Amino acid sequence: MAKYVYISGPVTGRSFEEAKADFDKAAYEIKKKHGDAVFVVNPFDFCSKGEDWTYAMKKCIVNLTTCNYIHMLPGFEQSKGARLEITIAQALNFGVCNEQYELVDYGE
Repeated sequence: MAKYVYISGPVTGRSFEEAKADFDKAAYEIKKKHGDAVFVVNPFDFCSKGEDWTYAMKKCIVNLTTCNYIHMLPGFEQSKGARLEITIAQALNFGVCNEQYELVDYGE
């Protein structure tokens, strides 16, 4: 089964460039660790600067549901959108891509 990692974290209340840099760094580190064995889904690849939050979240949720792992960026606890994404990921029994970018399957 292919491994798809969705990156989730705080965006609202931060500069677009700062948030994008954090997401892009995580995507880079995941790819560096796993290479072609993992596909990374980065919301900054399909959401635009200044986009309406509800519209962006709908796109994020659709893309999230194509994945089977989630990587949470620091500060996600303060983000309404990231909390929604982790709730969905947990309900769907996603694995976790932890802080060391290791993939941990649900139940381990």
